[in-house]
Amino acid sequence: MRKNRTNAAILSAAVTALVLWFALGSLGTGISRSGAWSPYLPSIPAGTWWLTSVDAGGVFLVMVLVLALVLALSIPVLRSTRTGGVTVVLALWWATIAAGAVGTLAWSVIRTDRSPYEVAWSAATALGPGAWWGLVSGWLVGLVGWRVRGTAGIVPGPAAQRLALPAAVGAAATTAVLAGTGWALSGVLRTWALERILPPTSPARLDAQRLVDAFLPLSRGMSVPVSDTDGSAYLLGAVALALVVGLVGTAAGLAASLRGGRTALVLALSFTAVLGSTVAAFVSVLPLTGQVGGLGSLLRYGSALVTSGGVWGLMYGWLAALGGLLVGWLVDRSTVRHTPTLLTEVPTPARAPRPGAAG
Repeated sequence: MRKNRTNAAILSAAVTALVLWFALGSLGTGISRSGAWSPYLPSIPAGTWWLTSVDAGGVFLVMVLVLALVLALSIPVLRSTRTGGVTVVLALWWATIAAGAVGTLAWSVIRTDRSPYEVAWSAATALGPGAWWGLVSGWLVGLVGWRVRGTAGIVPGPAAQRLALPAAVGAAATTAVLAGTGWALSGVLRTWALERILPPTSPARLDAQRLVDAFLPLSRGMSVPVSDTDGSAYLLGAVALALVVGLVGTAAGLAASLRGGRTALVLALSFTAVLGSTVAAFVSVLPLTGQVGGLGSLLRYGSALVTSGGVWGLMYGWLAALGGLLVGWLVDRSTVRHTPTLLTEVPTPARAPRPGAAG
């Protein structure tokens, strides 16, 4: 019975992702023609307009790829009988983000000469629309998968072997420190590289700039500083990222298990890195509020940067999550080893001497 519920949950999560891919693709295409809200919606190759165009074959292949990836990544998450609902939802959320990013990456390879991919290729333009789609819609995929699976067969109470608070905090804190440090260091590295490359006066310099754009996604915290305010974006982004990863990652750790649920924990911690880097990119542009003419203008200006910030978390957050898994495992192992047993040995009463026994 539990196996049937699990298989139904895996299929439901994948179908939900496919429906959302088609629906948001249609919505994004329709709104992009008006131009009002287009900066806030993902420009993904899906929807009614795409399926009736000359690109329908490529769009269909991308949809199949997204469906297959959500299916594959959902299997180890939803089969874990020791993983709680929070970790399941966050893990499937990350799976949706990854599937969407790979989908738009495939599309940028299939059709690089058509809108909305006419701009120069970079990690942000190739992965960003799909990653943004997953960040907007992945929570629903996670909820559907979790609710369809239900709690049948889930090991309750202490027998579930969930992570204790020290292990959960250790995993989240390690992921937060590694992600925040990586965010700041990649920003410094990008700044140094662009200062050495710009202006691209030769084909070799242009290729080098494209390489930087491919491996170091752009956000304001990772752009060339032109003032002290720009330079402070490194610190602002790193602090914001670490706080988000630490708080959300602790909640994910408390609902996770290292015995049959390690994959779900890594995916959940990877999601916190994507969420944290997205927030970090937004926090990094807040000092520009006065320069761009208010918060409304800032939101439109910063939407592309927020998208590329999430791409950074998708590309490198899983490394921090693996570090968090290692520390969580070490702390959990140490906690189990030093936990006193609840069962005490009952002493055996001494036997009374038999009557007439020799003294």
